[in-house]
Amino acid sequence: MLYLIIKETHYDNIENSYDIADFTQFGNIATDKLQGYILINQDKDITYSIVKYESPFDSKKIVEGADEHRNNS
Repeated sequence: MLYLIIKETHYDNIENSYDIADFTQFGNIATDKLQGYILINQDKDITYSIVKYESPFDSKKIVEGADEHRNNS
């Protein structure tokens, strides 16, 4: 699981843009990083937030499935 620090830039006439500013595997570190980004941000058109991201794939299961397929071939 990853915690993504998202930078959102607000525009008046077009859709907002979203960028990954940082990431970590640890929730407490993500919170600390978010607080740091918010603290140093001086642009009123930029906001930061955290998104918890879980991959839709379990890499361990994929590897196990590949091993089983190889053994059955």
